Amino acid sequence: MEGHLCRCTGYRSIYDGFKTFAKDLCCQRGPCSDDSSCCKNKPESKHDTSCCLFDLSSLKPYDPSQELIFPPELMLDKSTKPSSLDIKGTFVRWLRPSSLKEALDLKKSYPAAIALAGMIGAGFGKNSSKENPTTVLSLSHIPELNAVKVDEKGVTFGAAVSMATLESTLRDVIQSSQENKTRSLSAMLKMVALYGSVQIKHAMSISSNILPASSTSDLNTVLIAVGAHLVAISTEGQKRTILCDDKFLLSPGKTSLADNEILFSVHIPFTTNPSEYISFYRQSRRHANDTAIVNAAFRVHLDKKDNGYSVVDSMIVYGGVGSTTVIARKAMESIKGRAWDESIVSHALTQLQEELVLAVDLGQVEYRQSLIQGFFFKFYSDVSNVITNDQPMTEQVSIPFKSSQTFEPAEDSQKEEDMIGRPLAHTTAIERATGVAQFVDDIPQRRGELYIVRLLSDRAHAKILSIDVTEALDMPGVEAIIQASDVPGTNNIGVIPDEEIFAKEKVVYAGQPIAAVVAETKDEAQRAAKKVKVVYEDLPAIITIKDAIAANSFFEESHSIVNGDVDSGFDAADHVLEGEMYVGGQDHYYIETHTSLAIPGENNEMEIYCSSQFPSYIQGTVSQVLNIPSNRIVVRTKNVGGAFGGKIFRASQVACAVAVAAYKTGKPVRCALDRDDDMQNCGHREDYLVKYKVGCSKDGQIVAFKAVYFGNSGAALDLSILIMEKLLLNLDNCYKIPNIDVTGRLCKTNIAPNTAMRGLGSSQGILFTESLMSDIAKKCGIPERKVREQNMYKEGNLTHFNQSLRDCTIRRVWSEMMSKSHYENRRLAVDSFNKQNKWKKRGIFVMPGKYGIGFTIPDFMQSGALVSIYTDGTVRISHGGVEIGQGLHTKMVQVAANALGIPVSKVFNCAISTDTVPNSSVTGGSYSSDINGMAVKDACDKLSKRIKPYKVTNPDGKWEDWVQAAYADHVSLSSTGYYQSRHFTYSWKTNLGQAFKYFVYGACCCEVEVDCLTGDHTILRADIVVDIGKSLNPAIDIGQIEGGFIQGAGMYTIEELRFSPDGRLLTTGPKTYKIPTSADIPKEFNVHILKESRNDQAIHASKGSGEFSVLLAPVVFLAIKNAVNAARCDIGLDEIYRFDSPATCERIRMACGDQLKNKLASI
Repeated sequence: MEGHLCRCTGYRSIYDGFKTFAKDLCCQRGPCSDDSSCCKNKPESKHDTSCCLFDLSSLKPYDPSQELIFPPELMLDKSTKPSSLDIKGTFVRWLRPSSLKEALDLKKSYPAAIALAGMIGAGFGKNSSKENPTTVLSLSHIPELNAVKVDEKGVTFGAAVSMATLESTLRDVIQSSQENKTRSLSAMLKMVALYGSVQIKHAMSISSNILPASSTSDLNTVLIAVGAHLVAISTEGQKRTILCDDKFLLSPGKTSLADNEILFSVHIPFTTNPSEYISFYRQSRRHANDTAIVNAAFRVHLDKKDNGYSVVDSMIVYGGVGSTTVIARKAMESIKGRAWDESIVSHALTQLQEELVLAVDLGQVEYRQSLIQGFFFKFYSDVSNVITNDQPMTEQVSIPFKSSQTFEPAEDSQKEEDMIGRPLAHTTAIERATGVAQFVDDIPQRRGELYIVRLLSDRAHAKILSIDVTEALDMPGVEAIIQASDVPGTNNIGVIPDEEIFAKEKVVYAGQPIAAVVAETKDEAQRAAKKVKVVYEDLPAIITIKDAIAANSFFEESHSIVNGDVDSGFDAADHVLEGEMYVGGQDHYYIETHTSLAIPGENNEMEIYCSSQFPSYIQGTVSQVLNIPSNRIVVRTKNVGGAFGGKIFRASQVACAVAVAAYKTGKPVRCALDRDDDMQNCGHREDYLVKYKVGCSKDGQIVAFKAVYFGNSGAALDLSILIMEKLLLNLDNCYKIPNIDVTGRLCKTNIAPNTAMRGLGSSQGILFTESLMSDIAKKCGIPERKVREQNMYKEGNLTHFNQSLRDCTIRRVWSEMMSKSHYENRRLAVDSFNKQNKWKKRGIFVMPGKYGIGFTIPDFMQSGALVSIYTDGTVRISHGGVEIGQGLHTKMVQVAANALGIPVSKVFNCAISTDTVPNSSVTGGSYSSDINGMAVKDACDKLSKRIKPYKVTNPDGKWEDWVQAAYADHVSLSSTGYYQSRHFTYSWKTNLGQAFKYFVYGACCCEVEVDCLTGDHTILRADIVVDIGKSLNPAIDIGQIEGGFIQGAGMYTIEELRFSPDGRLLTTGPKTYKIPTSADIPKEFNVHILKESRNDQAIHASKGSGEFSVLLAPVVFLAIKNAVNAARCDIGLDEIYRFDSPATCERIRMACGDQLKNKLASI
């Protein structure tokens, strides 16, 4: 599970899928043997709340004979000796010897060859050429290097042994040996358990971890601590033994191995002294599949004396604090002979601070220093506990995942084939799960197809003095190089339009396309792109919001909302708080990057397959860029591998580039961005800074609020206006603010244009507001729950933008949340935990949520549909919405089946195409089911009316009979449908009118645990209650709620976009940018859809569910802050303080204050 990255589901559904293979499968709400307590064994009725998202009885029973196996055709016969390989490519030669002798001979013949066993991160071959190809010597199939030997001294592993084999061997030996003998192995096993996923452990070998000599290598750190010995063998067959230490690990990529040597084996000795203790520690940005920021391994040999213990010998090793693994020799020497008591901690930490001076360019210096100290203190505490309790050092037991989901079941009177309100599986779930679903880059290659790779600027702001493509054009396979001068129509696109497809005279952000190399293959295009020479003249760059404010660099577009008398409100306030808060941006990290395929036709026709949320926009933009009419361009979008707002306008960059290339060459052209190019060029969720002033009464009632919200739009406007508008309209969350004056400003900076992302604008504004409510509670000295309740909206209240709240269920939702989460009892338990624990603190937080549904762009509030009935009774529907994985097509199938009175099995939702449903709107904003559902229903209602006479004349007939009769009677069985919402009448000038169609309400309670020494956090539990009306499909909606919440939790905690001072994005892929894994989700995750709620403003009384849970995710951030508050109170820090988002481990640790320093000061 932890090896899987998913941006959509929140992982619960994946857990459920895996659990169906388990023998002890249960709903987790009661013992499996107790039918009355297991919710999945309860019968449904209209008075009950259902919790069955899928029917267990529909699953095939377990059959051992059908267990998945490795294909026999691909298995090597164990008796067959692996053969040698010599594969010669254009740029890389791969040599795989099958014996040790052959390997040594090849090493002698190719001394510069890269010797490896298992996966490495060196990226060999990237700098290769025909004249200087890279030679790789693969040692993975040599028997001696895969050997494992256990003797009385320890365990010896061949250098090619995988990390998975290392782990299983360590576990077996530990289980069969005495505890005091295997403490070195236990430390190793702890390291391997934290190392990575099962997939990575099988791919990586011991040597591939040791030889890069990486500063953050977990394996090297613990090998040094346990006193491991390495054996090297020369090309002459001579072996030598080397102690694994800092004399072996010289610098990144360099060890003391001679040029004619390879690593042969690693020996891990048993622990020989009962008073010797060893352990390993690490801290990374997320819990699984992440490189350590700092790691540490310690070994201490103690001598027991009458008055306690003293140190005989020790080993103190750190990774991530220097250029390679570091041994703190001075600190080791200084504690030798000292008593093992609290005084040794103070002494050791002083020595470590003096000895380990961190270079500034390492980054996070203060935090890394705190980890150096914190890890040593953890080791001291762990060893002291072992000595005191006379028990072996144990690891924290992992908490098993559990969850529940409840929703209102369908009425008993509802027909069985009517799937409205029932948890129907995603119509393409099987295809997506098995890899059958076809995305753009899965489309088979067309004859003569070419590939483009765009050349991106590495400067944030510079004039382009010259572009030399001569050498690139001479590269093999290159067909053409596209520049701004090759664009037949306009080179400027976007909302204004203010963004170039290819930079012409200057670049305005790092990652901006300058040209595109068109070649026969992607590899050829990439190699040629590196040969394009661009000469720049650098210009001053504006990167951050603070830079923009200082330079007065803003877009002209701005909005304000003023309501009431702010000045009078502040005059009447008992307390006035002023301050600033920042929330960082977030990458969409859709699994499918931006991808497009353009196929030119005759008469200037162009067919484009595009991963986009807005095919009609792509059509119109390509029309302008090629200077040909829209009726010659067809855009098709079938499956999109995630979008989250990032494929609305940003998809046009790639689509236009391939269209221009196809237009120029007359051949099909494809482009699928690599992850780093996508992240550099395609924008993110905007980071925001708020400067605020709030006044309140002594009992916590808000009486005045004034703020300016600064958004980092980047180098072009894109959808920043809409983002700002949504922020200003939703910033109140659930609170009545009588006097308000708020303004949004859009900063123009030299980073890639930022764009829409799930919960656009509102995700930033609501975090600011909820953080402010907490500060008000602290200032007034009253419970946070009370502050929220007395400021909370009631039915009929007017918002700050003067819209009346109709069917406002927030107080009902809030009450249900308090009941279902057992908030008050858990709050007392958290307080008790915090009093008993100094180094770990818990926080519990509960917040309400309100979100207005609908766009402030009226053109986006319409859609069309085409429904066709065939003579066999099957139905094909097409509508203006895009299936991004969110289940839109599934819901539309349910709507069509309901409207026509037929089973869903007869309805097929085909891909969207601009020649089928023209002028479609964007898919997003939690409104797609509403507008497309109504359009589909409109078309189906027309068809039902046409078929009705044949049902009347043949009431005992079947659907197929009526269809045949209508067809025979020359009745059209195809119809278009259309829907438009005219709800948006709001005026920014007058602050009057209706801004939203309706509101979604909800609440969330979250409990977390924070490690005050490292800043690590764990989400222990999250409970969500949402009012989404009558759910069209509870399975789809609950999945959206869970996925949105986890995506939001990532935004507010571990996901951090980092830029260099000169504007280059540093977090450009999975190695540097971290999204949540299954290890980061709540250990208990409960979702409840409010029952008996109806919304008469949307299809079948439903509400949009796609974005709202992102806006509940600030609860994680604020629960963490709650835990940090407890830590700060312990050391006398009780004032209001600034705590910015995301709450990374570094930010958490530094906010906790220097508890360790205070502790040591008392010794």
